Amino acid sequence: DVYTLQLLYVFVESLSIAQGDDPSLGTQQQAIGALSHVERIIKEKSELFIKETPKRHRPPSWTNATLDVAVRWLLEQCGRIETESRRKCIELVCTFIPLFPG
Repeated sequence: DVYTLQLLYVFVESLSIAQGDDPSLGTQQQAIGALSHVERIIKEKSELFIKETPKRHRPPSWTNATLDVAVRWLLEQCGRIETESRRKCIELVCTFIPLFPG
């Protein structure tokens, strides 16, 4: 709960940076794997991320550390030129939207 949304932010940024790496290094696959793990955490514990808590770390430029802000940020990232990052952000948005109550 404390670092999960910050990890989401860092791994999306890492995946974008890894676009320029040689595929044999496997950095893109590692970032995708890490994002998949964070995705599972958020999906299983989604109720924790609906409201902000004082101990949760907020990623840079986010107004607060909630699932709502995370999805809005991911939607912005869907416009990236880096193919794998864009694809994963679209996948994450589609996974997280049904987690909202109501």
